[in-house]
Amino acid sequence: MITWSGKQPASSYHGVVTIVNDDISQFFIFSSYGLGLWHGSVLMGKELASFSICHEMVLIVTAAVMG
Repeated sequence: MITWSGKQPASSYHGVVTIVNDDISQFFIFSSYGLGLWHGSVLMGKELASFSICHEMVLIVTAAVMG
């Protein structure tokens, strides 16, 4: 029989830590993705890169993020 002792089990703490770590990693993934898009647009504005090169880099980053 399971009784309530008033303490949180260790598994709930582990779940919270896992969620926080996932959120932090998602933040860095999408921040770097946005930074890359911004930097690509700056390079295209200065005519140091073409659209096709920036498009290829976006596809590479997307494939890397998806696994």
